[in-house]
Amino acid sequence: MQNRFGATVLVWSLASFAVTAAFFLPGALQATAPTSIQPPIDQPTTISTDRIDLSLKLAGQTDDATTPIPIEPGATPSFKLEAKNKTTAALTVPIKIAMESTARPSGLSRTPPRTKEIWTYQRDLVLAPGQADSIDISSDTKLTAGSTVFVKMDAGDKTVYPLGLVVKPSDAK
Repeated sequence: MQNRFGATVLVWSLASFAVTAAFFLPGALQATAPTSIQPPIDQPTTISTDRIDLSLKLAGQTDDATTPIPIEPGATPSFKLEAKNKTTAALTVPIKIAMESTARPSGLSRTPPRTKEIWTYQRDLVLAPGQADSIDISSDTKLTAGSTVFVKMDAGDKTVYPLGLVVKPSDAK
């Protein structure tokens, strides 16, 4: 009899503690309040230091795209690299631009598809003091239908993903 009484007291104690704690927790407990959802943190799309500014865009792109850009399957993207030396000395910066592709995930698999590097461009960028330069870069890789492509730019020890491309499925018109 005492065990039953002790179990009842324990259950009621835990329940009253949980209800009391719920009243004092910070924030709303309702999942239906979309105003309380915080927007995602913006990722940098340019490399800017006290010495150099670097940005990468698709050829012909006029705005800074923060969302993935739709592109036709089989396209070979061209890029425009813009660089500016902010110092009074000549700079040599090692640049690496790579395209990484991810296939559309399988509906039957629980594991996400692996990302693989499909194209790379490397060079040492030499800029005179105060010089701004624009370089056109063409890739020779045809993009596969239904894939997602991320463009990665490395300059020294800094890395950014300035572009995302969504390749349309081959059946989309």
